[in-house]
Amino acid sequence: MPSRRDVLLSSGCVSLSALSGCLDILGAKASVREVGVIIYNRDSRSRTFNVALEIEEGVLDWQSQTVEADTEEVVFIDPPEGAYPVAFHGEVGEYQETFEFDDLGSPDDRFCLYLYFYYQHFFWDNRISRAPQLECE
Repeated sequence: MPSRRDVLLSSGCVSLSALSGCLDILGAKASVREVGVIIYNRDSRSRTFNVALEIEEGVLDWQSQTVEADTEEVVFIDPPEGAYPVAFHGEVGEYQETFEFDDLGSPDDRFCLYLYFYYQHFFWDNRISRAPQLECE
């Protein structure tokens, strides 16, 4: 059985346009259990990515991850119990972006959230986007 990391990394090939709104199922407010960020570094040298989740109470601690050239890694953020995310912040070099969440919802009380953070990707420039919701462990 593939690990959660393998599933996340292999899901990067799926068209993101077909996935928009995957988490906005009911428009209900639910708490986030885990946030996984798939970081793609397509630059020719290693880069340090800084990421932070913002919940209703404020921005959580920033996490840094150095990703080697032309590779991808997964960073997990464990929000506090009952947290509701409002935005995700990412930066690498001089590039900074905030991805705001619109009415995240789930039929369950708690859900897991997954994001892509691309740097010099061959299809896109730099961007942060939401990945499909995968089942929490």
